[in-house]
Amino acid sequence: MSNLLGVPSPRTAPVALRAPVQAHLRDTFPDMEASLFDRDIDAWTSAREACLSHCGHSQDVSVWLRYAAQLAFLERVLGTWCGASFPWVDGFSTGDPVPYARLDVERAYVLLHLATQYAQLGAAEWRSEADGVKRAANYFQWAAGCLALVETCPDTPPAAQAPCLKQLMLAQAQECVWQKAVHDGLLSTTIAKLARSTADLYAASAYAAPAAGLPPGWTVHIECKRWHFAAAAEYRKSCDDLAHRRYADELGRLRVASDALKRARALPTRLLPQPAVLQDLVSLEQVLATNLSRATKDNDLIYLQAPTGAAALPDMGAVLMVRDVCPSELQAPVAFLKRLATSGTPLLFGRLVTYGVDVAVRVYNDRRQQWLLGTLEPLARELDASLAHELAATHIAATLERLEAPAQIPSAWGTYAAAVQRAPVAALEQRLRATEDLACRCRALLSELEQQPGQDMAMMREYERTLAQSAESDGRVRAQLRANASRLRTWEQGRHALREALTPSALAVRDAHAQLASEVRAIRAQKEQLDDMVAQRRTIILRAHAMMERDEIRQRLMDVVRARRLGELDESLDTGVVDPAALQDVLEHALEPYDVFLQEMHKSGGVQRERLGQLRRAHARLLREPRIARALDAQADASHALEDAFHAWEALQSHVNEGAMFYERLARMLQQLQRDAA
Repeated sequence: MSNLLGVPSPRTAPVALRAPVQAHLRDTFPDMEASLFDRDIDAWTSAREACLSHCGHSQDVSVWLRYAAQLAFLERVLGTWCGASFPWVDGFSTGDPVPYARLDVERAYVLLHLATQYAQLGAAEWRSEADGVKRAANYFQWAAGCLALVETCPDTPPAAQAPCLKQLMLAQAQECVWQKAVHDGLLSTTIAKLARSTADLYAASAYAAPAAGLPPGWTVHIECKRWHFAAAAEYRKSCDDLAHRRYADELGRLRVASDALKRARALPTRLLPQPAVLQDLVSLEQVLATNLSRATKDNDLIYLQAPTGAAALPDMGAVLMVRDVCPSELQAPVAFLKRLATSGTPLLFGRLVTYGVDVAVRVYNDRRQQWLLGTLEPLARELDASLAHELAATHIAATLERLEAPAQIPSAWGTYAAAVQRAPVAALEQRLRATEDLACRCRALLSELEQQPGQDMAMMREYERTLAQSAESDGRVRAQLRANASRLRTWEQGRHALREALTPSALAVRDAHAQLASEVRAIRAQKEQLDDMVAQRRTIILRAHAMMERDEIRQRLMDVVRARRLGELDESLDTGVVDPAALQDVLEHALEPYDVFLQEMHKSGGVQRERLGQLRRAHARLLREPRIARALDAQADASHALEDAFHAWEALQSHVNEGAMFYERLARMLQQLQRDAA
């Protein structure tokens, strides 16, 4: 009876593929006619049904290997989602298969099924002879290799079980190597190291068991094996210690082995799926008891040495002789599929191989567009905005304009003058006199009301206070008009009069400018250089646009595909499919010429910052010149005085209008009171 485990195979059910896969093709590859792949879908269905008919312990796993290789290729071509749902459930479950709408889950379960087939073949081998032991070890290593591939399918149900089962398969393969070493009569120290590695592998499997969701009996089996081989390793090493007269180490190791075996015996062995494991424990227990009794007696009577403690025992070392071995059909599925193609088995969905070139072209165009619209142009706009903000904050343009054209009046002043000409000072005075006449009339009406008997004197006094306050406001308005009358008459006379009003200050500015003409010209040149940088950056963007219009990547990609033979089945899967990722380096190399535009833009930004600093310093030095400062201040005072007069005129217009309306309303109210009293 075997003392090794064969993993139960996962179960599945037939699937109708045509309708959902065609729908997926129409959505994912809109440029291709889905009906072109009807034969591919039918072949896929036939390959899957062939696998379902080959379940069991048959040594012929070729059908499953072919299907696993095709799935690896299909996942690359179709993607994780192919439209169809694949029902699966692991071999430990008694429930019905659960559908998964993911192709990577189908592949993971197929790989798991292959692993279980190899595990079952290994467990079924007759290990009483050397060849059977070798075959069993190979089967378990192939099972571990398939499980290693399952681990590369993240977020799939089999991936949760794969770490535990892979370590279990490696442990059972190592156990076969240990068994052959015992059968061949190798040195005790070698057998001890092999047993130690076996125990470590079982321990790794036990550590991963909780996440795998294995049945309780399997967990007990793994733990029993772990402590059995831990004890066996110490026992074999104790034999070596005895042969080399290390009696204290021998006795210490026998005690450690006995403790390990006790841990195994403490487990609920009634749950063991393989009763032979319990027999192995009992046999080792008897051997340990005999040797521990002998060693203790000999030490007490002859050697009289203190047994070495577990922590003080020299490390025996370990020898790992197994590894996960991936079948060649799965390690290089494209090469395997090529061999199948020569024998008449078609490559499913082979027409989609070069579709990746179209995707790569779109990716390349999108990257260029994103680079242009999301990197280059925003950087240019940022630099332009920064330049405009800096120049506006320092008022350099205004300073140059005032120095170079001191007699020039602001363009808005023409509008101001036209407005004042439409409502000159004389008109304002006339309207103000009319308002005052209204005020006098209101006071007269109020006086007449006060003389009439029966009037509410409190209300009359309130009217008197209101008229007094209005009179004060009228006085302030008239005073403001008198204060600004001369400048407002200058506005009435138009642009020529305004220019003459500014002439004295303009002459002072012109004289100061003449004395510092070279400094002003230098500042003007520096500002013009900065203004030119905006146009230079625009030129950089236009050159980038022009290069993009001339840039054609498709032919270059097709040349690379042929050079690398990506569309041919002569490499591993990763290079056998024209995946856009396989052309990533080509895309990156094609985008490199565009870096020069970004470098030029960054360089433009650096130059701009340097020139702005120079311009600010030159402007500050110019404004610190006493002659310039005095002349500009005088010019500013003259301009501000005129502008203040215009704004006063605007306020006067409002005040006169409000005053007239106020007195008109008040007069109507007082007249109504007279009529009511009559």
